[in-house]
Amino acid sequence: MSLKGNSSKVLSIIFSQETFCFYIISCMVLIPVSEFISELMGSQLAAEQNVCAIYGMIGVFLCTGKMALNPTGRHWSDFFYLTLHAFMFISLIFSCDIARILRPNVTSNEYPAFFLCYYAMLFAGFQVAKNSLRKLVLYVFIGLSLFEGIISALQTVEIKIMPSLWNETTKEVYGLTQNTNLYGALSVLFVGACGWMFIFSSNKVIKVIAGILTVLAVYCSYMTMARLAWVGDVVVAVTYVVSILIMMKRNKGDKKYKSYLISCLIWIGLGIVGVLISFLTNNLTQQHIEHAGYEIEKAEEGNIDRLGSGRGAIWSFCIEALPRHWVTGVGLDNLKQCYIENPKWVPGMYYSNQAHNCYLQVLTTQGVFAFINYMALLIISTVKAVKRVLVNDDEEDRKITWAYLAMFAGFSAAMFFLFRSFTVEPYYCAVIGLMNPRVHKKDN
Repeated sequence: MSLKGNSSKVLSIIFSQETFCFYIISCMVLIPVSEFISELMGSQLAAEQNVCAIYGMIGVFLCTGKMALNPTGRHWSDFFYLTLHAFMFISLIFSCDIARILRPNVTSNEYPAFFLCYYAMLFAGFQVAKNSLRKLVLYVFIGLSLFEGIISALQTVEIKIMPSLWNETTKEVYGLTQNTNLYGALSVLFVGACGWMFIFSSNKVIKVIAGILTVLAVYCSYMTMARLAWVGDVVVAVTYVVSILIMMKRNKGDKKYKSYLISCLIWIGLGIVGVLISFLTNNLTQQHIEHAGYEIEKAEEGNIDRLGSGRGAIWSFCIEALPRHWVTGVGLDNLKQCYIENPKWVPGMYYSNQAHNCYLQVLTTQGVFAFINYMALLIISTVKAVKRVLVNDDEEDRKITWAYLAMFAGFSAAMFFLFRSFTVEPYYCAVIGLMNPRVHKKDN
C-alpha cells in the first residue's frame, strides 16, 4: 500500500498543473534565448529548431502519460489532441513527396517533431487551471516583450546581432525570429498581454510599467511593417473594447467596468503613441503605402498575383491544387507540389513553401478533414472563452480569460496572412489551451 501510495504521489507531481506550466514557460523562454545565444555565436535558427523538436519529444511522453497514468476525467480538448496528431501523420504518410521531410532547409517549418511540440503546448495549456499559474504565463509574455522588444528596437537603428536571413539590409523589425512577419505575429501576443496588465491593474506603478511596455511592443510591432501585425493589434484592441462594453451593459451600475473601459482607451492611446514614434523616426510607412497602392492598381487591372506582397499568386496555386488533393493534402512541408502540378509553373520559376495563410496551409497540406478538425478546435475554443468571460463568477479568472481571448483573437486574425513556424506557433497553441483550461476538482 505504501509503495502504491508513493507511486501515486510521484505521478501526481509529474503530471501536476505546475509541471505543465513549467513546460510551457520553459519552452517559451528557451526558444528566443537559445536563438539569442546562437546568434552571438554566429548561427541562426538552428537552436530554435532544436528546442522545438526536443520539447516535442518531451511533450509526447508528458501528455500521453497524463492521459494514461494520471487521468482527471475526459475533456473535449483530449479529442482534439488525438485528432490533430492523427491528421498530421496521415498527411505525412500519404504525402506526394514524403522524402521532403528528409531534405531540411531554412524554409522547412513542418517537421513532425515541431507538430508534437505545438500540440503538447496546446495540451499543456488546457491542464493549467490555477489563476496564479495562468497569470504567471502572462507575466512571462510581458517579460519576453521587454527582452525581444529591446533587441527589436535596436534593429530599427541598425544595431543587430546578425542580419535577417531573408533580407540582410532591412531596417524593419524581425526580433529573434529572422522574419518580419513572424515577429509581427508574435508581437500581437505581446501587445495583448501588456493590455491585460494595463487595463486590469489598480496599481499605479504597474500601470506605468505596462504603459511603457505597451508603447515599446506596439512600436516594434508596427516597425515590422507587416500588415498582419497591424491587423492583429487592431483586433486585440477591438476585442478588449467590445467585450468591456458588453460587460458594462450586462452589469449596469458596476463602476469597475467603466474603470476598465477608461483604462482600455488610455492603453489604446499609448499604442497610438508607439505608432506615431515610428512615423516620426523613419520613412518606411510611406514606402509601404506606395507599395500597397501599386498592388491595388495591379489588382484593378486584373492582376491579383501581387496582392499581399505576392500572396495572391501563392493562394491561387494552393486553391487550384485542392481538387486533386482534398482528402489528405499534398503532404507536410510539401507546398511545392502545388506548383509542380500546375501548368502555369515551369522549373526555375519562383515558388513558396509556405501558403502565407495558416488556414489555407492546413487545408492544402493536410486536406479538408484536417482543416475542418482544426477550425472546429478554434471555433469551440472561441465560443467557450466568450462564455467564460460573460458568465464566470470568478472575477480573477474572467480577467485572465479576457487577456487570452484578446491575444487569441489578434493572432488568429494575423494567421490569415501568416505561415506556421516553430518560432511562434508554440506560443499560440499554449494561448488556446490557457484560454479554456479544464476544471480540476481537487483545486476547487
